[in-house]
Amino acid sequence: MKNYFVHLLIIPVILCSCISKRSSGVSEVQGIRIGWASTDITPNRPVQLFGQYGERISEGVHDPLYATAMAIESASGDMQAIMVSMEILEGTFNLQKDLRNLLFGQLPGFNLRNLIINATHTHTAPYPFTPPDRSQPAGLMTGEEYRNQILLPKLTEIVVAAWKNRTAAAVGFSKGMADVGYSRICVYQDGHNVMLGSTVNDKGSPFVGFEGGNDLSLNLMYCFDTGGNIKGIVINIACPAQDVASLSVVSADFWGEVRSQLQVKYPGIFILEQCSAAGDQGPWNLSAGEMGDTSWSRRATHANRIVNEVSRLFTTAQSCRKSSAELSNQVRDYTLTQKACYGITPFTWELHTTRIGNAVFANNPFELYIGYGNAIKAQSIAAQTFLVQLSGTASDDFLINYTYKGNYLYVGQLAGYLPTAEAVSGGAYGAQDENGRVGPAGGTQLVSQTVSQINSLFTGR
Repeated sequence: MKNYFVHLLIIPVILCSCISKRSSGVSEVQGIRIGWASTDITPNRPVQLFGQYGERISEGVHDPLYATAMAIESASGDMQAIMVSMEILEGTFNLQKDLRNLLFGQLPGFNLRNLIINATHTHTAPYPFTPPDRSQPAGLMTGEEYRNQILLPKLTEIVVAAWKNRTAAAVGFSKGMADVGYSRICVYQDGHNVMLGSTVNDKGSPFVGFEGGNDLSLNLMYCFDTGGNIKGIVINIACPAQDVASLSVVSADFWGEVRSQLQVKYPGIFILEQCSAAGDQGPWNLSAGEMGDTSWSRRATHANRIVNEVSRLFTTAQSCRKSSAELSNQVRDYTLTQKACYGITPFTWELHTTRIGNAVFANNPFELYIGYGNAIKAQSIAAQTFLVQLSGTASDDFLINYTYKGNYLYVGQLAGYLPTAEAVSGGAYGAQDENGRVGPAGGTQLVSQTVSQINSLFTGR
């Protein structure tokens, strides 16, 4: 029988831009220019909330939804990237493609292929389209109205503003630990798995552990002006924002509390939120009896843990900040083997890797199981690897009304879950055919593609 681990212990360490290199690097050391912008993307009418299987219509706004853009460029202009985070479930159905089209001609000197979006995966935000199996009562804002009247116009505004706002900057990196995300897949003695299952037994089979383990690391990039004043922070954690996932209110979940607390500590600061590989993770500690329930108090606890760690590591990052670094960016298209039930056409996706000093950012469009994330981080020669799931674009030839076993699949422009072979064997939600277009064969390919592209930024090969 396989061995399963309840927790993967990550020891918090301070990791900043003045540490010893793991690679000599091939990129030229250059000055760094960074620009920021942020905007409220909260709907102004009731909406269908995206996530969960049951229909939920918003009954009010608990806290606002935000989107934030960070533009980064080398002093010479030969490296450039714009990263956009959104407090929504996911950027489905050509959202990135439509945003690039709207930005055409508005960003002088910027290659729009270097624009990348990501979502925090909150379940208390609107659909960016109108789902065919949901009602549409009078007065409800449709998904298309939200997308075309609020989301896309405001994303366009902040991308343009961030690019215009770029100025000489310095960055400092740190890596800590925040006890927020946990495995949500229970494993039983007979080999089957259940999402948010019992930690005693299921169908008469005893519970033996959790599939996949945890990643409690908190990756941080602090951005300063030339005077050492904090301007923004990139926060990357392996957990979707779902502490209050089942409620019928609009909320950014724990990110809303993180943002508000940090803006009190550091007035005017921008927060770029990223979810690392966490397809099989959630904010529920099943070993402590948290069985997928909704909890405002747990949201506050998780926010406090993130904010406390960001604050604890601030001084070290500030003292280690660098105004110049090796900078490079690469964007390439790859194909992955699809599950047989989706046909033989390869799944196409766009991989962005951005090197800033000894750190690297790498995206993927999936709810990527943590085993793949850990495999990429283990093989990356970067000193610090920021993985960003639910990010970017993928094949755009998949129709909204595709059905499997009679169920609508909303994977569309996004890819859905990408489970490991162990998860598929166990059969839990997330690993079933209808949960995503790519399986373990494609997952192995994705790891290889990502590691190769990351390492090429350091080795030139």
